[in-house]
Amino acid sequence: MAKEVLVKYFNIIRGITSKSEERIRLNDEAVLSDLLFHLIDIYGQSFEKYIFNDKRELNSYIHLARKGQLNTVSLKQKINNDDEYYLFVAISGG
Repeated sequence: MAKEVLVKYFNIIRGITSKSEERIRLNDEAVLSDLLFHLIDIYGQSFEKYIFNDKRELNSYIHLARKGQLNTVSLKQKINNDDEYYLFVAISGG
């Protein structure tokens, strides 16, 4: 059985995907890294370079919120059906 999640894109990530949001179907055992690698398969290297560093860890400026809650996320976090993720690059300045 597949799971479906909603991914909402903001700022630079929205520019790469040319979408504000989309629904993604994943297998029942999917974890957060599966979602991100699935998105890399769709959007390619320009997407990947913003998401991961050379060690395949989330870049420090990437924020990933689940159901509107900005928490520290684990790439091994299990995905639930109908989860909603916000994916964006942190913006700083004065």
